Amino acid sequence: MLKLRANELKEGMVVASDAYVSGVSIPVVRGGVVLSQTYIEKIKKHGVAFIDNPVNVAARQNITMESASFAIIKTDGDLAAGGDIIDTNIVARGEVKIGGKILRGQVQTHSRMVLGGCGSEESGQVMLVVKPLESQELMQELFKIDTAVSGLVEEREGFQNIIDLIKKLGKAIDQLPQDKRLEFAKGVKRFKDIEAEVAALESKKSDIKGEIDRLLSIRRIIVNGDIFPGTIVSIANKSLTITAKSSRLSFCVKGSKIVTE
Repeated sequence: MLKLRANELKEGMVVASDAYVSGVSIPVVRGGVVLSQTYIEKIKKHGVAFIDNPVNVAARQNITMESASFAIIKTDGDLAAGGDIIDTNIVARGEVKIGGKILRGQVQTHSRMVLGGCGSEESGQVMLVVKPLESQELMQELFKIDTAVSGLVEEREGFQNIIDLIKKLGKAIDQLPQDKRLEFAKGVKRFKDIEAEVAALESKKSDIKGEIDRLLSIRRIIVNGDIFPGTIVSIANKSLTITAKSSRLSFCVKGSKIVTE
């Protein structure tokens, strides 16, 4: 059973679904509890609140809170917190803005995150994960293009024998029956059409790769305060482990690796 001491409690903090202090019943809100100042005073009077399970909060809209502890929070919108986030996992489709520090746990977003600080000398591992939605969609487009090109190349190989045979026959091709010459002509046309289609797809693929590079070069993680060793930064499928304390860093992907600015 987890314990929260009274001096760790703040108004607006998300705690647990079954929190209680000496018989004081804290009302449940969306599967979790948001502490009011009144209940904080009651908890302070009795000294300690006990927590059996972490909060599970899921929302389709934006979430705004003061702080969170021992929680699992998911939203299809943005998430904003003014204070610290402790022992909590956050998954947001939109932007994450946290004014305080992240201490242990994970923050994941499909957009970008701005944090007041990350980790401490004593705290454990923190995961900061950004999976840009735009680049994921473009990666799916690349996969479709690769599949289409693979099919066209296989088809083109089937016509390569006709091209090789025509070259071998040279002027003797005129001696072939008309229907055979017509078959060869159709084969040559299709061969050239395939080459043009492949070239167009390869050009589109190059443009998409350039757009992905541009999207990933945007600063996706910004830490306005200190960031401590034990923090793992992940953007798209790249990762970076922080090994020394730093301050005021932002992270993006350039040249296939995560860089700091």
